[in-house]
Amino acid sequence: MAIAISQLVRARRAGCWRSWRCALTSLALAACAQAPVVPPLAVWGGIPADGLNKMPRIVADPHPIELSGFEMTPSEWAGFENHRSRTIRENAADGAKKVALNNAVGFLPLCLIPPLCPLAVAAVGVGAGAGAALGAAGAASWFIPPQHGSRLASIFNASATGTALQERVLRLSGAESASDASGYPLLVVRVRSARLDSYPGERFAISVTAEAQVFPAGGMEWEPTGHEYQLPQRSLSEWIENDDALIRQGLEKALEELAKSIVSEYRLEPLARTENGGTPLLRVAR
Repeated sequence: MAIAISQLVRARRAGCWRSWRCALTSLALAACAQAPVVPPLAVWGGIPADGLNKMPRIVADPHPIELSGFEMTPSEWAGFENHRSRTIRENAADGAKKVALNNAVGFLPLCLIPPLCPLAVAAVGVGAGAGAALGAAGAASWFIPPQHGSRLASIFNASATGTALQERVLRLSGAESASDASGYPLLVVRVRSARLDSYPGERFAISVTAEAQVFPAGGMEWEPTGHEYQLPQRSLSEWIENDDALIRQGLEKALEELAKSIVSEYRLEPLARTENGGTPLLRVAR
Protein backbone atom coordinates (compact mmCIF):
# COMPACT_ATOMS: atom_id res chain seq x y z
CA MET A 1 0.00 0.00 0.00
CA ALA A 2 2.86 2.35 0.85
CA ILE A 3 4.30 1.75 -2.62
CA ALA A 4 0.96 2.54 -4.28
CA ILE A 5 0.57 5.80 -2.32
CA SER A 6 4.14 6.76 -3.18
CA GLN A 7 3.39 6.16 -6.86
CA LEU A 8 0.30 8.36 -6.66
CA VAL A 9 2.35 11.13 -5.05
CA ARG A 10 4.76 10.93 -7.97
CA ALA A 11 1.81 11.15 -10.38
CA ARG A 12 0.52 14.25 -8.65
CA ARG A 13 3.92 15.90 -8.81
CA ALA A 14 4.04 15.06 -12.53
CA GLY A 15 0.79 16.97 -13.04
CA CYS A 16 -1.48 14.04 -14.00
CA TRP A 17 -3.42 13.75 -10.74
CA ARG A 18 -6.67 14.93 -12.34
CA SER A 19 -6.53 12.25 -15.06
CA TRP A 20 -7.99 8.93 -13.90
CA ARG A 21 -6.15 7.10 -16.68
CA CYS A 22 -2.85 8.56 -15.54
CA ALA A 23 -3.59 7.71 -11.92
CA LEU A 24 -4.50 4.12 -12.80
CA THR A 25 -1.29 3.80 -14.77
CA SER A 26 0.63 5.00 -11.75
CA LEU A 27 -1.11 2.43 -9.58
CA ALA A 28 -0.28 -0.31 -12.07
CA LEU A 29 3.38 0.71 -12.12
CA ALA A 30 3.49 0.21 -8.38
CA ALA A 31 2.84 -3.51 -8.91
CA CYS A 32 5.63 -3.96 -11.46
CA ALA A 33 8.98 -5.37 -10.44
CA GLN A 34 12.15 -5.34 -12.51
CA ALA A 35 13.43 -8.81 -13.43
CA PRO A 36 16.92 -9.65 -12.12
CA VAL A 37 19.74 -9.27 -14.61
CA VAL A 38 21.34 -12.64 -15.36
CA PRO A 39 24.98 -12.53 -16.48
CA PRO A 40 25.39 -13.80 -20.06
CA LEU A 41 28.28 -16.16 -19.21
CA ALA A 42 27.99 -19.25 -17.03
CA VAL A 43 30.67 -21.85 -16.18
CA TRP A 44 30.31 -25.22 -14.50
CA GLY A 45 32.75 -27.95 -13.59
CA GLY A 46 36.33 -27.26 -12.58
CA ILE A 47 39.95 -28.32 -12.80
CA PRO A 48 42.25 -29.84 -10.15
CA ALA A 49 43.69 -27.35 -7.70
CA ASP A 50 47.24 -27.70 -9.00
CA GLY A 51 46.10 -27.21 -12.60
CA LEU A 52 48.29 -27.81 -15.63
CA ASN A 53 52.05 -27.92 -15.20
CA LYS A 54 52.72 -26.72 -18.74
CA MET A 55 50.95 -25.25 -21.73
CA PRO A 56 48.73 -27.89 -23.36
CA ARG A 57 48.29 -28.48 -27.05
CA ILE A 58 44.88 -27.34 -28.22
CA VAL A 59 42.74 -29.77 -30.23
CA ALA A 60 39.37 -29.12 -31.84
CA ASP A 61 36.73 -31.78 -31.33
CA PRO A 62 35.29 -32.53 -34.81
CA HIS A 63 31.75 -33.34 -33.64
CA PRO A 64 29.14 -30.99 -35.16
CA ILE A 65 27.13 -28.65 -33.00
CA GLU A 66 23.84 -29.90 -31.56
CA LEU A 67 20.95 -27.52 -32.32
CA SER A 68 17.75 -27.25 -30.32
CA GLY A 69 14.67 -25.19 -31.14
CA PHE A 70 15.79 -23.97 -34.57
CA GLU A 71 13.74 -26.15 -36.87
CA MET A 72 10.33 -27.82 -36.77
CA THR A 73 8.70 -30.13 -39.29
CA PRO A 74 5.35 -28.97 -40.81
CA SER A 75 3.44 -31.46 -38.67
CA GLU A 76 5.27 -30.32 -35.51
CA TRP A 77 4.49 -26.70 -36.41
CA ALA A 78 0.76 -27.45 -36.83
CA GLY A 79 0.69 -29.30 -33.51
CA PHE A 80 2.48 -26.43 -31.81
CA GLU A 81 -0.03 -23.88 -33.13
CA ASN A 82 -2.99 -25.94 -31.89
CA HIS A 83 -1.41 -26.43 -28.49
CA ARG A 84 -0.55 -22.73 -28.19
CA SER A 85 -4.10 -21.61 -29.03
CA ARG A 86 -5.55 -23.90 -26.38
CA THR A 87 -3.00 -22.82 -23.76
CA ILE A 88 -3.58 -19.12 -24.48
CA ARG A 89 -7.33 -19.49 -23.84
CA GLU A 90 -6.74 -21.36 -20.58
CA ASN A 91 -4.07 -18.99 -19.30
CA ALA A 92 -6.09 -15.89 -20.21
CA ALA A 93 -8.93 -16.99 -17.94
CA ASP A 94 -6.54 -17.98 -15.14
CA GLY A 95 -4.56 -14.73 -15.45
CA ALA A 96 -7.68 -12.58 -15.13
CA LYS A 97 -8.65 -14.31 -11.87
CA LYS A 98 -5.18 -14.07 -10.34
CA VAL A 99 -4.58 -10.41 -11.16
CA ALA A 100 -8.05 -9.35 -10.04
CA LEU A 101 -7.46 -11.06 -6.68
CA ASN A 102 -4.00 -9.57 -6.27
CA ASN A 103 -5.25 -6.08 -7.13
CA ALA A 104 -8.12 -6.42 -4.70
CA VAL A 105 -5.67 -7.20 -1.90
CA GLY A 106 -3.28 -4.44 -2.95
CA PHE A 107 -5.57 -1.60 -3.95
CA LEU A 108 -8.89 -1.91 -2.05
CA PRO A 109 -7.25 -0.79 1.24
CA LEU A 110 -6.96 2.58 -0.50
CA CYS A 111 -10.72 2.89 0.10
CA LEU A 112 -9.73 3.91 3.62
CA ILE A 113 -8.94 7.20 1.89
CA PRO A 114 -12.36 8.13 0.43
CA PRO A 115 -11.11 10.20 -2.57
CA LEU A 116 -9.02 7.22 -3.70
CA CYS A 117 -11.70 4.54 -3.42
CA PRO A 118 -13.15 4.94 -6.96
CA LEU A 119 -9.67 4.66 -8.40
CA ALA A 120 -8.94 1.53 -6.39
CA VAL A 121 -12.16 -0.18 -7.52
CA ALA A 122 -11.45 0.76 -11.13
CA ALA A 123 -7.90 -0.57 -10.81
CA VAL A 124 -9.23 -3.98 -9.81
CA GLY A 125 -11.38 -4.14 -12.95
CA VAL A 126 -8.62 -2.87 -15.21
CA GLY A 127 -6.23 -5.38 -13.64
CA ALA A 128 -8.51 -8.28 -14.51
CA GLY A 129 -8.39 -7.33 -18.18
CA ALA A 130 -4.65 -6.82 -18.03
CA GLY A 131 -4.25 -10.14 -16.27
CA ALA A 132 -6.07 -11.91 -19.06
CA ALA A 133 -3.71 -10.34 -21.59
CA LEU A 134 -0.64 -11.15 -19.52
CA GLY A 135 -1.80 -14.70 -18.96
CA ALA A 136 -2.29 -15.18 -22.67
CA ALA A 137 1.07 -13.63 -23.48
CA GLY A 138 2.81 -15.80 -20.92
CA ALA A 139 1.49 -18.87 -22.66
CA ALA A 140 2.40 -17.70 -26.10
CA SER A 141 5.66 -19.54 -26.46
CA TRP A 142 6.85 -19.03 -29.97
CA PHE A 143 9.00 -20.80 -32.51
CA ILE A 144 10.77 -19.38 -35.55
CA PRO A 145 8.92 -20.09 -38.79
CA PRO A 146 10.56 -23.02 -40.61
CA GLN A 147 12.06 -20.97 -43.45
CA HIS A 148 13.94 -18.73 -41.03
CA GLY A 149 14.86 -21.52 -38.62
CA SER A 150 16.54 -23.52 -41.37
CA ARG A 151 18.63 -20.54 -42.46
CA LEU A 152 19.76 -19.70 -38.92
CA ALA A 153 20.58 -23.35 -38.29
CA SER A 154 22.81 -23.36 -41.36
CA ILE A 155 24.71 -20.32 -40.02
CA PHE A 156 25.43 -22.10 -36.74
CA ASN A 157 26.35 -25.37 -38.45
CA ALA A 158 28.84 -23.57 -40.66
CA SER A 159 30.38 -21.15 -38.14
CA ALA A 160 29.97 -22.55 -34.61
CA THR A 161 32.60 -25.29 -34.98
CA GLY A 162 35.29 -26.75 -32.79
CA THR A 163 37.90 -25.33 -35.17
CA ALA A 164 36.46 -21.81 -34.82
CA LEU A 165 36.66 -22.11 -31.03
CA GLN A 166 40.15 -23.63 -31.19
CA GLU A 167 41.46 -20.71 -33.25
CA ARG A 168 40.25 -18.23 -30.67
CA VAL A 169 41.67 -20.18 -27.72
CA LEU A 170 45.02 -20.38 -29.53
CA ARG A 171 45.05 -16.64 -30.22
CA LEU A 172 44.16 -15.69 -26.66
CA SER A 173 46.53 -18.14 -24.97
CA GLY A 174 49.54 -18.28 -27.30
CA ALA A 175 49.45 -22.09 -27.18
CA GLU A 176 50.41 -24.37 -30.05
CA SER A 177 47.80 -26.31 -31.97
CA ALA A 178 47.86 -30.07 -32.37
CA SER A 179 47.02 -31.90 -35.59
CA ASP A 180 46.93 -35.23 -33.78
CA ALA A 181 46.61 -36.59 -30.26
CA SER A 182 50.24 -37.72 -29.85
CA GLY A 183 51.45 -34.95 -27.54
CA TYR A 184 50.35 -34.37 -23.93
CA PRO A 185 48.84 -32.59 -22.16
CA LEU A 186 45.99 -32.00 -24.54
CA LEU A 187 43.13 -29.57 -24.18
CA VAL A 188 40.20 -30.58 -26.39
CA VAL A 189 37.62 -27.87 -27.10
CA ARG A 190 34.20 -28.21 -28.67
CA VAL A 191 31.18 -26.04 -29.42
CA ARG A 192 28.69 -28.49 -28.04
CA SER A 193 25.27 -26.96 -28.58
CA ALA A 194 23.13 -23.95 -29.40
CA ARG A 195 19.67 -23.66 -27.90
CA LEU A 196 16.97 -21.27 -29.07
CA ASP A 197 14.59 -20.17 -26.31
CA SER A 198 11.36 -18.41 -27.27
CA TYR A 199 9.69 -15.70 -25.20
CA PRO A 200 6.35 -13.84 -25.33
CA GLY A 201 6.12 -11.13 -27.94
CA GLU A 202 7.77 -13.28 -30.62
CA ARG A 203 11.21 -12.74 -29.15
CA PHE A 204 13.96 -15.27 -28.71
CA ALA A 205 17.45 -15.67 -27.27
CA ILE A 206 20.15 -18.16 -28.19
CA SER A 207 22.48 -19.88 -25.73
CA VAL A 208 25.75 -21.30 -27.07
CA THR A 209 27.53 -23.95 -24.99
CA ALA A 210 31.17 -25.00 -25.28
CA GLU A 211 33.01 -27.85 -23.60
CA ALA A 212 36.69 -28.20 -22.77
CA GLN A 213 38.54 -31.22 -21.40
CA VAL A 214 42.16 -31.92 -20.50
CA PHE A 215 43.95 -35.18 -21.17
CA PRO A 216 47.15 -34.87 -19.07
CA ALA A 217 48.62 -38.17 -20.30
CA GLY A 218 47.67 -41.30 -22.22
CA GLY A 219 44.75 -43.05 -20.56
CA MET A 220 44.12 -40.12 -18.19
CA GLU A 221 41.50 -37.38 -18.39
CA TRP A 222 39.99 -34.62 -16.30
CA GLU A 223 36.30 -33.96 -15.98
CA PRO A 224 35.17 -31.56 -18.72
CA THR A 225 34.14 -28.01 -17.99
CA GLY A 226 31.08 -26.37 -19.52
CA HIS A 227 30.90 -22.76 -20.68
CA GLU A 228 27.66 -21.13 -21.82
CA TYR A 229 27.06 -17.72 -23.35
CA GLN A 230 23.57 -16.33 -23.94
CA LEU A 231 22.79 -13.84 -26.67
CA PRO A 232 20.19 -11.22 -25.65
CA GLN A 233 16.49 -11.46 -26.39
CA ARG A 234 15.48 -9.86 -29.67
CA SER A 235 12.60 -10.08 -32.12
CA LEU A 236 12.96 -12.15 -35.25
CA SER A 237 12.94 -9.03 -37.42
CA GLU A 238 15.84 -7.58 -35.44
CA TRP A 239 17.87 -10.77 -35.65
CA ILE A 240 17.49 -11.29 -39.38
CA GLU A 241 17.66 -7.75 -40.76
CA ASN A 242 20.63 -6.83 -42.98
CA ASP A 243 21.30 -10.44 -44.00
CA ASP A 244 21.17 -11.83 -40.44
CA ALA A 245 23.80 -9.32 -39.28
CA LEU A 246 22.98 -9.46 -35.57
CA ILE A 247 22.92 -13.26 -35.57
CA ARG A 248 26.37 -13.38 -37.14
CA GLN A 249 27.74 -10.69 -34.83
CA GLY A 250 26.20 -12.40 -31.81
CA LEU A 251 27.74 -15.75 -32.74
CA GLU A 252 31.17 -14.13 -33.13
CA LYS A 253 30.75 -12.52 -29.71
CA ALA A 254 29.68 -15.83 -28.16
CA LEU A 255 32.68 -17.71 -29.56
CA GLU A 256 35.07 -15.00 -28.35
CA GLU A 257 33.63 -14.98 -24.83
CA LEU A 258 33.59 -18.78 -24.64
CA ALA A 259 37.25 -18.88 -25.69
CA LYS A 260 38.15 -16.26 -23.06
CA SER A 261 36.33 -18.32 -20.46
CA ILE A 262 38.26 -21.49 -21.38
CA VAL A 263 41.61 -19.67 -21.39
CA SER A 264 40.88 -18.20 -17.98
CA GLU A 265 39.46 -21.39 -16.46
CA TYR A 266 42.52 -23.43 -17.42
CA ARG A 267 44.91 -20.59 -16.46
CA LEU A 268 46.46 -20.50 -19.89
CA GLU A 269 47.09 -16.79 -19.53
CA PRO A 270 46.78 -14.44 -16.55
CA LEU A 271 43.60 -12.95 -17.98
CA ALA A 272 41.88 -11.02 -15.23
CA ARG A 273 38.09 -11.02 -15.12
CA THR A 274 37.67 -7.31 -14.72
CA GLU A 275 34.69 -5.82 -13.03
CA ASN A 276 34.49 -3.00 -15.55
CA GLY A 277 34.43 -3.65 -19.25
CA GLY A 278 34.53 -7.45 -19.01
CA THR A 279 31.78 -10.02 -19.28
CA PRO A 280 30.20 -10.71 -15.87
CA LEU A 281 30.59 -14.31 -14.78
CA LEU A 282 28.07 -16.57 -13.06
CA ARG A 283 29.27 -19.94 -11.76
CA VAL A 284 26.51 -22.53 -11.58
CA ALA A 285 26.32 -26.05 -10.19
CA ARG A 286 25.11 -28.72 -12.59
